[in-house]
Amino acid sequence: MWYNKAMNIRPTRPGETKHVPSLADFLTAGFGAFLRRPLVALIPLLLDVWLRYGARIAPEPFMGWVGGQLERGATALGGSDLTPLRELTSSAAQADVRLSAVVTQQFANLLRSSAVAPSGGVSWIPADGWTLLGLVLALNIGGLVASSALLVPLGETVAGRQGWGLRRILPTAWKLAQLLLLIGGLGLALALPLLACIVFVFNFSPLAGQIATITVVLALLVLWLMASFSIEAIAVNNVSPLVALYQSYNLVRAHSQTALLLVLAALIVGQGFALLLRPLVVTDWGALAASGIYAVLSSTLAAARMIFYRERVVTLAHATPVALTHK
Repeated sequence: MWYNKAMNIRPTRPGETKHVPSLADFLTAGFGAFLRRPLVALIPLLLDVWLRYGARIAPEPFMGWVGGQLERGATALGGSDLTPLRELTSSAAQADVRLSAVVTQQFANLLRSSAVAPSGGVSWIPADGWTLLGLVLALNIGGLVASSALLVPLGETVAGRQGWGLRRILPTAWKLAQLLLLIGGLGLALALPLLACIVFVFNFSPLAGQIATITVVLALLVLWLMASFSIEAIAVNNVSPLVALYQSYNLVRAHSQTALLLVLAALIVGQGFALLLRPLVVTDWGALAASGIYAVLSSTLAAARMIFYRERVVTLAHATPVALTHK
């Protein structure tokens, strides 16, 4: 309470006060933006329905082959206890490939967040690794389009533009794909050398290796936070992936505390509501109601992040003019 009071009321001139939006203000404004585009909630709702009642896609044959290769390699390197490796391979073989559409994580998903097992008992098992790879690619392409169909209308609303921006859905999906490839490439470029350094440090001191591991994980989390509003930049201002990353970096650097609070609040609210809604997912109608409530919540959180981006990035125009470039 003391923090919100100090942050929300700041004197501008003698006798005047200026209201600085708080976290609650962004969430409230996000719900208002959703009410102007309520049909976007159909996308996460349909995703939940498909994940719950659709046929599960199991990678069992492929993961069995991968597990065999890993066991042979571990045995050749002198590994003795292979139980953890077998357990990891077994759990991966039972996973649902439909959850591999990483771009659908742009909006909350009830089954992913609450770990409620899908009720569909049917499993479709790909015949080989190439079929599985094709399915993963197809799911992610579909997830890109679905994410764009949710983000673009909300972004148009937050930016104050009229219409649904249907022509922007496929171009936005392509920009999201470029952004994911860019972040993935940068992540690998940083993670692989750091992993080699951690292994090198572990050979000298396990304690130093653990400290190095924690340091690297924290550094990667900071980088993730710095890039966490790049999707909002694409949805609201229709910028390129590189400009979106630059804007997100400037935004988080200038408003790190509020940005961290918003990201944590979105995670806590999403996980908390998933736990609250879990008792409803025992009947078909209850599951549908829970998915509908969670779809509204996810759309509201997505809009709140966009509003935070829009409000805060404007304040960077004077300090960093490139922050508002649309190139």
